[in-house]
Amino acid sequence: MAIHAPITGALSCATVVSDYPADFWRTLVNLDRLRLEGVIEMAISLLDADDGDPDLEPNGDELDGTGGEDDFCNHSAYMSGPGCPIADPDVGIDDVPRDREAPLRPKYGIDQSAGPINEVQAAREWQEAQRRRYAIG
Repeated sequence: MAIHAPITGALSCATVVSDYPADFWRTLVNLDRLRLEGVIEMAISLLDADDGDPDLEPNGDELDGTGGEDDFCNHSAYMSGPGCPIADPDVGIDDVPRDREAPLRPKYGIDQSAGPINEVQAAREWQEAQRRRYAIG
């Protein structure tokens, strides 16, 4: 049950009070909070119906084709990156399969405290790359 308590100081925020009839202000000031919220919601809805909602946000159904509205991206085989146009819109070195010059990424088994399971292979590839780089042996 709502407690009837008039809102004090409500008229101080109005810029031009004389534009509205006195009955209008008496009615608003004497409304309880729940009813005043309802009147405000209805007034905003009427304005939105007339002007359109300025707070309307994209819902992913846009047809501009950018995928930039944070909508779902299909993570299929053709995508080399993570598939999120906001988090990783570019295709960088981390998205391309490594070439022979790039270091081997470590692979960890189930027991990750034991270190990478391809550590020996990575060390050999690094040594071979250094030999080629400096033309050793």
